[in-house]
Amino acid sequence: MSYTNEDLTAVQKAIIELATGKRTVRLMVAKNEYEFSEAKFDSLKLLPADIQ
Repeated sequence: MSYTNEDLTAVQKAIIELATGKRTVRLMVAKNEYEFSEAKFDSLKLLPADIQ
């Protein structure tokens, strides 16, 4: 799967939003839409390493 800098930026923004109180976030990564909630926060935090 090919990632872009925009994908990384979207993931980093979503991490900040969840960390600061937003309950769910939606983002596009590699042309796929994802939704993360507080319960999936740990999975979301691992995604930047996969993209880099």
